Amino acid sequence: MTADRPDRLPSLARVHVLLVEDDARFAHVLATVLEHCGAFVTAAPSLDAALRLLESVVPGVLVVGTRSAAGAAAWLATVSGDSQRPPVLAITTDREDGADGAAVPAGFQACLSRPIELGEFCRVVSSLAARPPAERAGPPQPPGATLLLGPWFLP
Repeated sequence: MTADRPDRLPSLARVHVLLVEDDARFAHVLATVLEHCGAFVTAAPSLDAALRLLESVVPGVLVVGTRSAAGAAAWLATVSGDSQRPPVLAITTDREDGADGAAVPAGFQACLSRPIELGEFCRVVSSLAARPPAERAGPPQPPGATLLLGPWFLP
């Protein structure tokens, strides 16, 4: 694979990802691909567990698996008061979140709807990790900034 190929996975070396996902198999797949890219992954099986972890862990990116962005918006509000809050990627099972941008106004910086393509997932995490700290906890982006990505493929 050459460096200019679009299917090349980005390096996530020195990126700490807090992964919040209640589906253990899906969490394992996401953690495995992130670790393959070099990320350090801390997994939490629930939003409550993630909130406890955030008291002692400072991730570079927060990935939240949720049925809908609206369902996690209240939880995210408890985290959003922190000026050091990392950028947040929502992975929803509700296609409407990705289609109409509901996740972005809810306070997430990006949203993917399941099924997701794992290479694109890693590229989104990489782009969020590369944001300057001043942009990480800023106001939600407008609906036009939503990332719409294709289906999730397992090799």
